[in-house]
Amino acid sequence: MIIQIFWGSDNIGKYQKYIDLNKEKLKDNWKLLTHSEILKLLNNEYNFLDDPLFRRQNITFQADLVRLLVMEKLGGCYIDLDVELFIDTIQLEEEVNKIHDKDIFLWDTLFFFKVQQNSQSLKYLLNYYIERKYNLQFDFKMLTPKIITALIKLNSKIIKIKEINFLLHHFEEHRQ
Repeated sequence: MIIQIFWGSDNIGKYQKYIDLNKEKLKDNWKLLTHSEILKLLNNEYNFLDDPLFRRQNITFQADLVRLLVMEKLGGCYIDLDVELFIDTIQLEEEVNKIHDKDIFLWDTLFFFKVQQNSQSLKYLLNYYIERKYNLQFDFKMLTPKIITALIKLNSKIIKIKEINFLLHHFEEHRQ
């Protein structure tokens, strides 16, 4: 399953252009979850999601934590919305599974990752983020060498972006 999320609203606004860009490549193994669908999926398990202190943080930081919560429930491959896919989502899932049969993370970003359901690596990373839920930062600051080392010890494969450049391009709209 290829999962994309939009946190903060049910109207994806300017990000619709990426759905349109990729529409021919989005197959039955693709799912987009918007704000209300995410809340329904998480079933009020995380009260801090409505906490004004949490909601005052940068929406990008909130979305990083929310994507971890979503992927804990669903498993699969997460990809930010602001990407161009070079192959369809079925081929994408096959290619990602060739890289490693277990969890995969990029060394300094959460715009793409793959996790198994009940992943110990994801649980570790999720706990790390939840402990810092009122003091979140950009993912490249959160994913410290200590965290990456812990993920490796939990049998995750850490890759560089260049290892997936043939599959997709990330526009990094949130950092512009």
